Amino acid sequence: SSSVLRIQAHVPGDLVTDLQLAGHLEDPLFGVNFKNASAWSGPLWEYEVRFADPFRGEGRLGDETLLIFDGIKMGASIMLNGHILGTATNQFLRLAFPVGALMAGRPAEE
Repeated sequence: SSSVLRIQAHVPGDLVTDLQLAGHLEDPLFGVNFKNASAWSGPLWEYEVRFADPFRGEGRLGDETLLIFDGIKMGASIMLNGHILGTATNQFLRLAFPVGALMAGRPAEE
């Protein structure tokens, strides 16, 4: 399918819990729900969260800001403000991206 699901991410959190909260996945710990592979072979997801620049207005250098992922279980393209930061293909790697330049001057998100 070429449709895209937009799912609100909770940070810290995980994709399975957020898919369940959004009503796209049954409780994987109930019965044999873990065998249902339709969530993994269906539409693409846009898994997103909005946040404020933690250094905004504090006189710190924005270049110091890192966006850190302690593990992304599924393959992913990682974007911030429309810019591709990189890809994740190994759930055991910690990924860190310098994002200060992309956040500089950005208003705080609600």
